[in-house]
Amino acid sequence: MELFTNTLLVIHVIAGFTTFFTGPVAIFAPKFKKSHHVTGKIFSYAMLLVFLTAMYLSVYRSSPFLFMVGIFSFYSVVSGVRVIYLHRAKNDYQLKWWDWAIHGVFLITNLSFIGYGAYITVTYGFQTLAILSFLFGFGGLQSIVGNVKPFIKRKPGFSWMRYHLNNMMGAYIASVTAFSAQQLDFMPALLQWTWPTILIAPLIAYYSRKVRLSTI
Repeated sequence: MELFTNTLLVIHVIAGFTTFFTGPVAIFAPKFKKSHHVTGKIFSYAMLLVFLTAMYLSVYRSSPFLFMVGIFSFYSVVSGVRVIYLHRAKNDYQLKWWDWAIHGVFLITNLSFIGYGAYITVTYGFQTLAILSFLFGFGGLQSIVGNVKPFIKRKPGFSWMRYHLNNMMGAYIASVTAFSAQQLDFMPALLQWTWPTILIAPLIAYYSRKVRLSTI
């Protein structure tokens, strides 16, 4: 059992480093070119490995927080990749039942984050883990609204590419955050978990305004 767990841990670390380095290449590679397509696929599959191994390791370590973080991280990848298939299908971007199921799981995850933060606060006081739980929970709820709203309230000007870009860069934030939380111990705990968002989120906003390639 210990050997199996250690093997998964090695896979988790290798996959994490893969996302860390392939993410920027995919982001800055020319869109619709082979370099973007290949590195984007590698990034997505590596994030899948990170997610699967994180699920096991969080259960093994009895860490509900890390379990929820794993779901949080992979949600952006699923949303970012899924919109490509919706675009290619030319089906007027109608979400299927499994799309709503994915959003539903993420909704439950974010409500669980908030509940966990409340539990930590009541039991141990308002500490870093509680703050992070609230940040993940409320930030995730905002992400759900942003991801679902375009498919409910149709407006001219919705760009599938912008939707894809926002989610994939959000997934990269999760990758960098995981690296920071595990390796940058010289930082205060709260800063370890938040600096990637503080630094990269403005870049998402910048590139989001630049991307206007496809509209419904």
